[in-house]
Amino acid sequence: MIPDRDDNTSNSAKITIDVNGEVHEIDFLKKIVGVSDVVLFKSSIVLSINAGEKWISVRIMHPYTIWISRLVNIISLPSKQNKYGYAQAALSLMVLRAFVDRQVLQEHSYRDFMSWLNNFSKKMGDSIIRDALIDFNLPFESQICTLNVPSEYRRKYKKLVGKVSKKVCHASNVKAEKNRKRNRLPKLMDRSDEILAEMAAIGTG
Repeated sequence: MIPDRDDNTSNSAKITIDVNGEVHEIDFLKKIVGVSDVVLFKSSIVLSINAGEKWISVRIMHPYTIWISRLVNIISLPSKQNKYGYAQAALSLMVLRAFVDRQVLQEHSYRDFMSWLNNFSKKMGDSIIRDALIDFNLPFESQICTLNVPSEYRRKYKKLVGKVSKKVCHASNVKAEKNRKRNRLPKLMDRSDEILAEMAAIGTG
């Protein structure tokens, strides 16, 4: 099967198979949307699975790169701009939070946590990313920015989440102001005759 341009990602092929009466699709990917190959391979791990006669190696994406990919999907792919795409993005954020909770139990993993949190704070400089969190109701702040981290990381953590929260707040205010102006325009148009009459009266007064 040759994938369409609007498929989930840059597929090189797609295979449909039947497993116990259920149809499943397997994607062969050229690229993960929203994640560079360098970051993908650097952050992923390789899992070896015993398949009986031989071992199979499977590369597992980092939860953060999954979140970023799902976020970029709903921004850039029309096929993902629906309730299923939004649900996938929301679920990937929940998985990321579960992963962070696991890291809390392993203090040595905080370097990884701080690294991708710093990466995301930089991505928040892009208005498209900021707007997506608001437009698609993705609660990154409540999921990631309210953690009780060890004291040695607390200062850096507060600095990073402060940047994220500030940018989200700014984007939210800008959106609210745009909506206010948009809602105000029809009301002004409805009163256009009345306003013109008032202006004419002032001019002849």
